[in-house]
Amino acid sequence: MTTAERLIKEGIEKGMEKGEKEGKVVIAIKLLTKKFGILPSETKDRIKNLDIETLDVLIDGIFEYNSLDDIEKFI
Repeated sequence: MTTAERLIKEGIEKGMEKGEKEGKVVIAIKLLTKKFGILPSETKDRIKNLDIETLDVLIDGIFEYNSLDDIEKFI
């Protein structure tokens, strides 16, 4: 594999990761908004800064949280 091909492949992989993260952020915010109502902007910002693995845990446990305080403690 040439250097150019390797760089292209790395760029594609980073782009896919970024898209995956952005999609999970949207899903998490949408689900939390449906469950708890309008989210504070600080909460949204904190969700946007989570890594993919933490976003997965947040989304998977969405029905286990009883309040925004539970979410704040997690994130």
